Amino acid sequence: MTVASNFRPERAFDVQTSTIDRDLYVVRGTDAFLFGEVEARIWNLCDASNSIADIATHVADVFRVEESLAVDDVSEFVGQLMEAGLVEEA
Repeated sequence: MTVASNFRPERAFDVQTSTIDRDLYVVRGTDAFLFGEVEARIWNLCDASNSIADIATHVADVFRVEESLAVDDVSEFVGQLMEAGLVEEA
């Protein structure tokens, strides 16, 4: 599942997080997810104020990738977060 570039994701209210070393653990109910550096950066930007395009621009700048690739990857990842119930539309 992918989401539109103007979609503004917001973290679900019932999600718990914990950072250990450089890894971010995200827990909702009995489901747990391990996010690496890029995924954690995207997660932290899912605050209802950033669109997919905004997040992708940030990812492209920080990780030095083409913005078009970042838009595709961010859209797909946020779609997966939605399917898992970790984010919703702001």
